[in-house]
Amino acid sequence: MMKTKVLTMTVAALLAAGCSQNEVTDVNPDSHPAIGFDAYTGVPTKGTDTNLTSLKDNTTGNFGILAYYTGAQKWKDASAGALPNFMYNEKVYWSTNTWKYDNLKYWPNNEDHWLTFFAYGPYEAAPGDGTNKGIVISGKTQAGIPYIDFSLTGAEKIEQMVDLVVSHKNDERYTDNSGTVNFKFSHILSKVSFKVQLKEALTNTKIFVRKLEILGKTNNTSSAFYTKAKYANLHWNYDDTNIPNTDFDLAKIMDVATISENKDYTKDAIEVTTEAKSLFKDGQSLFLIPVKDSDQASAETGTTSAGEIQVRLTYDLATPDQNDESKYLTSETEAIVDLPVGALKLGTAYVYTFKLGLKPVNISVDGEIEEWTDGTTGDTGNI
Repeated sequence: MMKTKVLTMTVAALLAAGCSQNEVTDVNPDSHPAIGFDAYTGVPTKGTDTNLTSLKDNTTGNFGILAYYTGAQKWKDASAGALPNFMYNEKVYWSTNTWKYDNLKYWPNNEDHWLTFFAYGPYEAAPGDGTNKGIVISGKTQAGIPYIDFSLTGAEKIEQMVDLVVSHKNDERYTDNSGTVNFKFSHILSKVSFKVQLKEALTNTKIFVRKLEILGKTNNTSSAFYTKAKYANLHWNYDDTNIPNTDFDLAKIMDVATISENKDYTKDAIEVTTEAKSLFKDGQSLFLIPVKDSDQASAETGTTSAGEIQVRLTYDLATPDQNDESKYLTSETEAIVDLPVGALKLGTAYVYTFKLGLKPVNISVDGEIEEWTDGTTGDTGNI
């Protein structure tokens, strides 16, 4: 299913559903070939989005698999006690035009026995603490439906933000898929971009955007800006979350440059014009944890009040100095902006445009010119 807000982004709401336990017994390499994998992500996207091209990147991409052998039981019946006994965080990578993995596995000899697979990307090399991609996956000895504890990339490395995708294939067997498990990955975060433009052309005044931040709890007590949450059973869970106290600075992905040919204004900024401009560098976006997700599709609301996600836009107003044509008179302005209700739904892309304008300084004359007031008369004395 494709969800869009202003700008299109491909999504499909799939993900891990469950697990199973049973020991792996009836596995015979001579009976069936090795298990193979294939993957696709829908319509290709660009930049930092996770897509088929980025998954094939063996430096920053690839994907991991948890697989469960459930014997004669299907996933629905076996999931509560299932363990990832068949594969655990097995890395699947692209090599010589095919998907490969190192710890080769074979289909069960018994054609009535089942395997269930859960996949996520990009691959996390440290699934116990998430130091690589912020992805912590449920452990080898944890029974039940697998989960991901996900943490956003910090502001200091925001240009490396992770677009987390997932997929699952329940109840697979060789006779149904000819040996290859096909994954369709889906975006499970919210994608956010910002643009800026003038409401109307300005005369003798320019606006330069310098900074954009997401407000933390100190400056927005009703904040729903999660930097950590758990994803399991096709939805986000907020029992163990984190909302930062401090503001989240987006400086590392802002498309600022040193302003030149604008009198004496030489700050790093983005000049605002009547044409909408992205505030982010080419290909950069925010990938944020959805708000008010639910296991019931009709209950997925995103934000329900305008103040749950607030951003601070810092910009300069520059007006020519009438006493020195080579200079501007500059004043800094901060605008606190509420993202609208319905923001940050799972698998949905948003583009918000700040439209900046000025209130002109109007001049009028109030009534008649007042009469002179008589001053005190007196003698100035001798000079």
